[in-house]
Amino acid sequence: MLNPIGRLGEIAREVDALLYVDFVSSAGGAELSVHNDKIDLGLLGSQKVFSMPPSLSVVTVSNRVRQLLSM
Repeated sequence: MLNPIGRLGEIAREVDALLYVDFVSSAGGAELSVHNDKIDLGLLGSQKVFSMPPSLSVVTVSNRVRQLLSM
């Protein structure tokens, strides 16, 4: 079962909140678009879907978060 990330992204925008998604288990195994789904911070690791050693982490950061950090 997948969560409705796109809808959650819309709700986050409506209430001026950031959307953080841990897609460690689904990245590469399910369709995902950090831009279209309005994900502000995304985290994935290499150990799940990619079946690699757990030593690589990837973080996605939206322009919205970058703007907040530069204030």
